[in-house]
Amino acid sequence: MTTDDAQRQPQATWASAQSMLADDHAVVLWKPDCEFSAQLMDELRGHPAITWVNVREDEDANARVRELNDGNELTPTVLVGEQVFRNPSADELRATLPG
Repeated sequence: MTTDDAQRQPQATWASAQSMLADDHAVVLWKPDCEFSAQLMDELRGHPAITWVNVREDEDANARVRELNDGNELTPTVLVGEQVFRNPSADELRATLPG
């Protein structure tokens, strides 16, 4: 994925994304140099119930992803309501989200 591809996805800060956490909306904590993040972003491009937060550009998001993963920057880490998905497949998220 190129930087241009990432910029075409709706991006948010962790501060704004927290208010979107719900059982019908995913917040994906990702980083540009992660092949698994790139694959997930490519497969779910434009999904209306997903917000993307780049942990490289947001220190609060980086702290949250490390908190959820025992100090590791494991991406993608996806939050759906109270659920935490670590490196989920696109099919797994589609089954969890509406639309």
